[in-house]
Amino acid sequence: MSKIIYRIKQAIDFKGIGVREFCNMIDVSHGFLTKEREIGNEKVSKIIDILPEIDPIWLLTGKGEMLA
Repeated sequence: MSKIIYRIKQAIDFKGIGVREFCNMIDVSHGFLTKEREIGNEKVSKIIDILPEIDPIWLLTGKGEMLA
């Protein structure tokens, strides 16, 4: 699993959002978080929009704290 996928899963667990619900929110297939892949700018932007309390730098790089 890629590190960013791992951090996305941490963030949605923190928010108490189910994987299916999260995938519906960002308009991706329900298997989105199960495969190794590149995550494009559009998806990252959607994630940041629906999880505004999550620090984007942490989400992308793992540096700093999860919460902004």
